[in-house]
Parts: sequence; C-alpha cells; structure tokens
Amino acid sequence: MYVHCYAHILNLCLIDLAKQLSYVRNTFGSLQSLHNFIRASSKRNAIFETIQSETACTSKSVSLKSLCETRWNCRMDALKSVFTNFSTIINTLEHISDNDINSGSEAKSLLNNIQNFEFVLCLIVLKDILEYTNILSKYLQSVNINYATVIDMSNSTINIIKQMRSEIEFNNKWR
Repeated sequence: MYVHCYAHILNLCLIDLAKQLSYVRNTFGSLQSLHNFIRASSKRNAIFETIQSETACTSKSVSLKSLCETRWNCRMDALKSVFTNFSTIINTLEHISDNDINSGSEAKSLLNNIQNFEFVLCLIVLKDILEYTNILSKYLQSVNINYATVIDMSNSTINIIKQMRSEIEFNNKWR
C-alpha cells in the first residue's frame, strides 16, 4: 500500500507558500545569494572564516548554509546560520566591498539587502515560524508516528502561527 510522505508534502506546501509572499521570497533569495556569494570564492570564504574566528564569542563556528528547494528544515538551518553570524557577515561584506575591486559592488549590494528593515524583520518573524513548523515536520518523519498526535501537533502549529499574527506578538517582536 502506498503512503504519501506527509513531511515532504508539508515541506513542499510551506516552500510554495513562502514563494507567494514577496517579503519572504525576497528574504530567502537574499539568504541564498549571500551563501552563494561567500561560499563561491575560497578568498571570500577565507575572509568570512577569519573574521568569524576573530569575533566569535562561542567555541562553535557555524558556516553559512544553503537553501534546498524541497526541504524546509534546510531553510531553518540557513536562517539560524545567518542569525548566529550576522555581525560576521556584515563585517565580511564591508571588508569585501572596501577592498575587492572585482566583487566589491556585489558585496555592497548584499550588505544593503541584509541591513534592510524588511529583511531583518522577516528574519525575526520567520525564525519562530520555522521552529514550529520544523518540529511538526520532524515528527512526521519519525518512525513512531501517531495519527492522533499528528492532528494535535498540526492544530497546535496552526494556532501558534495564528497567535503570532496578533498585535501583542508583533509588539513583543518589535521590542
């Protein structure tokens, strides 16, 4: 008997939904462009790693992650890596824009994109949404899946996202 992989269906639905909202689509596009820009050149990647090692507060370095077209949890990893490395990314792009005659303009453009209010706000809001949907997605992939629990978790996820759309939650994020 064929059984659909509901985790995969959830991932595809979330990715398709993200494409429908211009702010979210642009944020994910900027995340991918940022990853591609830094990781495509060993020179730029070395600058990133040097700045990261000089400014890292934690002992664990986190590299930038790529997005995957069919895996929602990869978007979570990419977003977390940008959150963890935000000041390092800013410093890296500033260094490249000031010192690299070939890639400086692209670095400056990316720097303007990620310092944009809409990008930063979208990152903050997406972080919570990704965490809740990622919990559901991981449960849907577990071997001990229970249909009643899936229904409860799905309804809880929907309710949490609905609550996130309130004025109170927005004001909490704004602070």
